Amino acid sequence: MVPIPSDEDEWYRNSSTNRSKVESSVYNSQSLILSTDRDYVDVVLRRVTALVEHMETMRQAPDLSDERSQLMSLTARAQSIGIDEAARQTLYNELIALRRQVAFKNPLLDFKDILLVEHDIYTNGSHGTGSHMCDQYYGYNGRKGGGLFLLRDAFTEDAFPDACLLSPIVQNGRLQGDRLLGGSYLSPDLSYDGQTLVFAWAEGVSRVAESGKYQQWNQNTCYHIFKMNIDGSELTQLTDGAYDDFDPVWLPNGRIAFISTRRGGYGRCHGRPVPTYTLHSMNADGSDLITLSWHETNEWHPSVDDNTGMLLYSRWDYLDREDCVAHHLWSCFPDGRDPRARHGNYPLPYTRLSGTGYYSASVDGRKLRPMAELNCRAIPNSQKVVATAIAHHGQSYGSLVILDTRIEDDSQMSQVRRLTPDYPFPEAEYVSGELSTHVYGTAYPLSEHFFLCAYNKSIILLDAFGNREVLHESLSGLRCLDPIPLRTRTAPVLPTFTAQGDNASDAVAKLSIMDVYNSDFPLPEGVEIKEMRIVQVFPKSTPNKDEPRSGYGDESLCRMSLGTVPVEADGSVYCYAPVGKEVYFQLLDANGMAVHSMKSGAYIHPGEHLSCLGCHEDKWQQAYSSTPPVAISRTPSTIEPEMGIVEPMNFHRLIKPILERNCASCHQREGEGPDMSYDSLKDYAWFLHGTAGTGLWGHEYAGSRTIPGKMGAHISRLYTGGYLDEGHHGVSLTTEEKRMITLWLDLNSNEYGALHSLTAQENGELVWPLHDVDTDDPIGTD
Repeated sequence: MVPIPSDEDEWYRNSSTNRSKVESSVYNSQSLILSTDRDYVDVVLRRVTALVEHMETMRQAPDLSDERSQLMSLTARAQSIGIDEAARQTLYNELIALRRQVAFKNPLLDFKDILLVEHDIYTNGSHGTGSHMCDQYYGYNGRKGGGLFLLRDAFTEDAFPDACLLSPIVQNGRLQGDRLLGGSYLSPDLSYDGQTLVFAWAEGVSRVAESGKYQQWNQNTCYHIFKMNIDGSELTQLTDGAYDDFDPVWLPNGRIAFISTRRGGYGRCHGRPVPTYTLHSMNADGSDLITLSWHETNEWHPSVDDNTGMLLYSRWDYLDREDCVAHHLWSCFPDGRDPRARHGNYPLPYTRLSGTGYYSASVDGRKLRPMAELNCRAIPNSQKVVATAIAHHGQSYGSLVILDTRIEDDSQMSQVRRLTPDYPFPEAEYVSGELSTHVYGTAYPLSEHFFLCAYNKSIILLDAFGNREVLHESLSGLRCLDPIPLRTRTAPVLPTFTAQGDNASDAVAKLSIMDVYNSDFPLPEGVEIKEMRIVQVFPKSTPNKDEPRSGYGDESLCRMSLGTVPVEADGSVYCYAPVGKEVYFQLLDANGMAVHSMKSGAYIHPGEHLSCLGCHEDKWQQAYSSTPPVAISRTPSTIEPEMGIVEPMNFHRLIKPILERNCASCHQREGEGPDMSYDSLKDYAWFLHGTAGTGLWGHEYAGSRTIPGKMGAHISRLYTGGYLDEGHHGVSLTTEEKRMITLWLDLNSNEYGALHSLTAQENGELVWPLHDVDTDDPIGTD
């Protein structure tokens, strides 16, 4: 008998629990190993039969009469030879040859050559020393070797990798006259006319081993973006400097979107420098470089959905919540406007607050679906997306999935189907960081059933039935990545509605919400929303986790209120919007206290009009009204500062003086309760963490969502204990003083408004953060 390979579905075949989980979520059941499969002859025979039957139904279906005849003959032999091992081995070899013959007749293979990159996986120890979804894209971690190749005549037995893309000489810039030999190649993309490619390259300088410290980011250690013709001519450098620029992708209008550390800031959960990288774009010659995303954490792998023209990418989102589960599919327009979470951004549990009827903290959302999904690409003529399910503490390899965001998201597997059930979701279903599960890389979809795919050290043609045909095996011994058909494509057209870079104008940005009451979590009965607060969060400006802390919350961000705007009686909002900064929104009641708050970030570009239907509206049960929202019929509101000030929330400057005037003398005289120092108020405040250990499981109010009415000042002990009321030893706060304390509590009860000049802040001085601030216009609407 021909054995089933030990790595083929082994992880679930011997586990009834895993088998049931996989069978309920598989994209096509033919890709499974079935209980009726005696050996791999049965497996391949079944899968080839499914392939033939499908191809016979395709448009421009090929003539498979000869292959059908051969298949029938092989099927009859399989039934007649029983368990004769030698005979079944011979049959297996013939089946494999037939499978390749059938696969190469696929009418979707209307191209001859494939662009690909060979790139080494980063294996520098555990995630504590760098093996992480972020670290793999810093140039100093780039492993030297590999390169760009064209696989010529890919679907013939004469296929060969053309190394012509390794030999060109740089025509411009700092590296003029050099060849890009020996460095690390990454993320190629092909223009719509099929003539020009862009890619990233780094010299590949490792960290300093003897000191254990990372090299400084500089022009010699970073990934930079290059462009050249497909014949290897006109190699030009587009970006340079002390920034990692990578993942370039051609936009339909001829610009190039890419990922860059130019955003500034660092990740919040690392014990080492991990610079943030997000979406940017530039002209095809490297000019007019602009920021598309002001998100404060990392983003990956932009690609254009050629069905709609939208830009797809993955974003790591953990504002005031667990840090290891939300890095999934997002989309925006090619000019960066209207970023939306398409899938997977709010994992279970939503909260661990007891008595609400929602999910409890006993539900581990990290185990219910992929930990992260990168390499997202739209499937042609479909509304589905293929992606790689990966580990958080790993790299962009794992198991392939198909996402269908038209299905209602249950925060589990409702929108996810396993394209490659032979391997589990790394970390979510297997040992953290196990490279043995990091098998599948980028998948380039040809249809809902056929994919060019990076598989270990090869490029394969994969189908939904489980058939794999090897097209190329690595020449360098490194991983293969990013297979792209060498052919022309039709570019979708979407207009630009932002006003920055070459399109800069005096156009103002606006924000509108149709109905803040339109929410999948209803607001408390009888609560009337009067205002919406716009809160800015500042990127972390120091490299190591909680050094220093911003406040009580682990991995928490500094922030400030930009002000409030009115909410009309029908729940509508229309206002001028701040630009070039990450913000979130809070709904305020008549007392100026937050009732509902986002645990995600938004940003708005100059000239953009960002519009939402509601606040966490149910996307599958929309409530439309024939009556225009009241706010839209008037001019936009201006953002009004709270208490007349717009500055970062600094406890020592804005809160401590109030408490000292009203509370400190009594507490000092009686010698009881908090002494009004920041540390003494921890049990009376309200705050959320942004970390796994204490964020999701160890804090009463944690989870991926806020529960309306159960957050902020409303449930802080300062309010629920009556400590700010006149009945508490005659405390008499002014309206403004109570509103300021409310604001402090609603904004996570932070101590500092910036992560530098701490002594100055403790002395009550105004200290501005290092990113996203114009001190002449802190609101950002002028």
